[in-house]
Amino acid sequence: MAIMKEFREFAVRGLNRMKRKEEQAAPVATPPTPEIPEDIILLREIRDSLKPKA
Repeated sequence: MAIMKEFREFAVRGLNRMKRKEEQAAPVATPPTPEIPEDIILLREIRDSLKPKA
């Protein structure tokens, strides 16, 4: 029984180490949003103004 207890503790310690390593590597900065060209914005405005209003 003592061997099983030691093995369980060893496994839990290993899992905790893995989780800590993942948490340290996890923080990733969000990529910046791409700039939308003015002509695309203008085309969207024209499209929206031509839609039939409900």
